[in-house]
Parts: sequence; structure tokens; C-alpha cells
Amino acid sequence: RFRAIENISNVTYQTTAESIALYGQGEYRFGANEELGVTVGLRYTWDNKTINQTSPFTNVARVSFSEPTGHFTLDYRASDSVNVYAKAARGYRSGGFNVRTQQAAFQPEIIWSYEAGLKAQAWDNRIRFNLAAFYADFSDQQISQPVTNPGGGGFGVLTVNAGSTTYKGI
Repeated sequence: RFRAIENISNVTYQTTAESIALYGQGEYRFGANEELGVTVGLRYTWDNKTINQTSPFTNVARVSFSEPTGHFTLDYRASDSVNVYAKAARGYRSGGFNVRTQQAAFQPEIIWSYEAGLKAQAWDNRIRFNLAAFYADFSDQQISQPVTNPGGGGFGVLTVNAGSTTYKGI
């Protein structure tokens, strides 16, 4: 709208994505009052993606990804109003295509996350106290990277796998 020279861009493409997953979760409680619990969840995902792009550039490709993910949680119910827990989990975000900039398919990202905490209630459940510490480790994290388009066509955005990143906090 405010450009001195109008730059019209047409993006013409067709994509397909198919994702299939199997998931199961189970819990088992131990102790006389079942105060100690273990929960395990497992998932396996298969992703297939295609692109048929004809404008402003040609990109015809097909990619497939598959990953196991899941979690393991251990919790202890110290009383009806106090719960202590620890959890480890593995997550996955599929790779894919970027139709705004000419690039090869980007790869999936994986995260391992760990959390430990306390949840408590008091005064007839009118007060709730939650405390958690967490640590997360991404590998091949997907980020958007601004770039100049070839031929002076302005700016574009690449989706790239940027290595590893960690997050931690309380």
C-alpha cells in the first residue's frame, strides 16, 4: 500500500499432509492407600507431506517423518490436599515445507522436558499453591529466519532447524 513501486506476488501451490498415530497410556497406584502412582504414555506418529508449487518458483517434493514420543510420571499423594510429582516427556513437531521462500523441506524438532513440583490446597480448597521446576531441551528447533529474496523482491522467511535450545525455570 505504501510502496513506491508495486510488487505483486502470486503463490500457487497444493499441499497434502497425512498423520497417523498410535497412543496408549496406563497408570498404576501402589501403597496401602494408593498414595504412590506411576503413569506411562507412549505414542508413535507417522507423517507424510507433499507439495506441488508452481509459482513464484517450482517445488515438487514428498517427505516422510516418524517419531516415538511419550511421558513417564511419578506422583506421591501425601494427603488429600498435597501432591508431589516428577515427569519426563519427549515431544515431536513434524517437519515440512515453506511455500513463501524457495528451500528444501525442514526437519522435525524434538524436545525432552523434565518437571518436578508440588500441588497443594488448603482452607476448604479456597487457597491453592503450585510450585514447579522445569527443564526443556530442544534439538533441531524450528525457527523462522528472515532473508532477502533473490532478485531484490523484498524479504522472505526461511524455516530452519537451528540446533539445540534449553529452557529452565521455576
